[in-house]
Amino acid sequence: MAATMHAYVESGIIKERRVLDLALVPLHKQPPWKPVVKNGDDQFDSSIQVKEGPVTTIEATQVTDTWTIRAKTAAELDSDKDNQVNAFNSVAFKIAFNHENRIRALEAKPAITAAQFKAAIKALL
Repeated sequence: MAATMHAYVESGIIKERRVLDLALVPLHKQPPWKPVVKNGDDQFDSSIQVKEGPVTTIEATQVTDTWTIRAKTAAELDSDKDNQVNAFNSVAFKIAFNHENRIRALEAKPAITAAQFKAAIKALL
């Protein structure tokens, strides 16, 4: 038997988790060790989804860890875009902002503010 994740359960409480081969554990020490089953621990796209959990359920013969994957809310997506804009290198931002206003001057357009420039970058994401 291969080594798998097990949980040591005592009085309905998980005391320890360990990867082990239960066949190598003496028979008198096996009963408190229960296999851990994972549900919903799948790959997900962190740019548009959130993985929550695990919620752990102790059952008679196993311990079940359950994750849920849900779509990000509009507010979470907007916050991610804000974080991306704010993570933009300060020097690169200043250079790009300066160039944008120089180009706008050549096009006879009014200069934009840094806030407007950030909003334009955010709209591109």
